[in-house]
Amino acid sequence: MFGTDDKLRPAEKIIGVYTLLLCSQRPWSLQNLRKHFNCSTSSMLRIIDQLEGSSYGKVIKTKEGRESYYEIDKSFIKAPFMKFSAENLGNLAICRDLCRLWLPRQTWKKLEAALNQATALAEGQIEQYSQPIAQARFKGWIDYSNFHEQFEAMVEAIRHEKICRVAYKKPDGERKTYDFAPLELFIYHDSFYFIGWLVDSDFMPYHPNPMTILLHRIEKVETLNNSSKNFPKLPKETWDTFGLMQDETFQVEILFDAETGARVAERKWSADQAITWRDDGKMLLKMTVSSYYEILSWVLSYGSQAEILSPDWLRKDVADEFEKLIKIYNSTE
Repeated sequence: MFGTDDKLRPAEKIIGVYTLLLCSQRPWSLQNLRKHFNCSTSSMLRIIDQLEGSSYGKVIKTKEGRESYYEIDKSFIKAPFMKFSAENLGNLAICRDLCRLWLPRQTWKKLEAALNQATALAEGQIEQYSQPIAQARFKGWIDYSNFHEQFEAMVEAIRHEKICRVAYKKPDGERKTYDFAPLELFIYHDSFYFIGWLVDSDFMPYHPNPMTILLHRIEKVETLNNSSKNFPKLPKETWDTFGLMQDETFQVEILFDAETGARVAERKWSADQAITWRDDGKMLLKMTVSSYYEILSWVLSYGSQAEILSPDWLRKDVADEFEKLIKIYNSTE
């Protein structure tokens, strides 16, 4: 289990210990409780004494050798109508572990608390299923730990079909305020995005295409009373083409060397993509693109391993970018 925040107030630790003992199917040793809540043995004993003297529930203490174990008497809890299997609990635990780096800290703690509560409804031996065995790793990842309020407000707006007033900071530092009706939360290139409609002064969508905004650029969210219930849903073809931005679409043909082509062919880039392996071992990719800057950046990232065959104007733009790079690296300054 991941350690609990050592900045918790005493009352929060008491509630935390009670919830942990109530939802666990096994007794917890004094030392494991101390480590889990990042406190001393004497502090944990005081917390347990306070629990025993409160109306939260009866604390059951047992001994194994020199170690003391604690649990909450659950005899007053009625058997639930439905229980989780250990395997299902293990799948939820994997989701918990993979989301740890992404989700805001408080949101992740709610997820962990929900999983701990689910253990009380699990059937069979669950110890080997509830332990952390996975984690997400990224280079250059975004720290979302302090974006809990923005995240929760936007998610609730999606669930209840509400319009939000969003204070947004652009990459150049300019601050804008949007009236925005979020439709969906998604992850793209390891970042959280919300997609929805920009709304005018009459609280109606005014742009033909949905807009995407990044969670980490949202400074504040105010949920308005205005509803987005009758707004258009996302077009079905929103994610059918290459690129996050939905501009005018066009067809591209890209030739990759054998090794790079093998890696590229493992992924789906566009709903209509076609892959052809040539006699010389190279791979030809044909697909529909909706974002000029994204396809330009993507092809450039492969250097000499990728070649634009068509359209001609995109091939020329890629060549121009390489010429600029040559000038930069040939510069003596």
